[in-house]
Amino acid sequence: MRRFNGARDLFNGSVNDRENEMCKSTVDTSTMQCQCDKDKPPVDSLVIPFLSLAEVERLALLAEECGEVIQAVGKILRHGYESRHPDGGPTNRELLERECGDVLAALDLLAAGQYAGKDIDSGRIQAARQVKHSKIGRYLHHQG
Repeated sequence: MRRFNGARDLFNGSVNDRENEMCKSTVDTSTMQCQCDKDKPPVDSLVIPFLSLAEVERLALLAEECGEVIQAVGKILRHGYESRHPDGGPTNRELLERECGDVLAALDLLAAGQYAGKDIDSGRIQAARQVKHSKIGRYLHHQG
């Protein structure tokens, strides 16, 4: 049995086993298979130890939304809250607010079990939040 090799093994069709490198063939987006791997099973055979496809999807959503918050914070650090794209659109503050809302929605999916989940416990999240509030003050230097 071949050892699980992280992101390269997530989709059956993303690694060309003959050359052990990323396949350069066209990917069929309906099945997420490349042309060289037509005989392999479709995406519903995603292999991540101990996780269902639904769990992987919810975690992927959370990771994506957290990345978008990081991107919005980076823009604010470089250009300020009230800056906006030169072509117009929302301010960086509004972008951050939207992305934070998206993270909260992703956390809701993980905690509420709306889609057969309950991957994480909302009570533990709230307890950790309270602990953080009680400890963070001594590490903040400019919060008055």
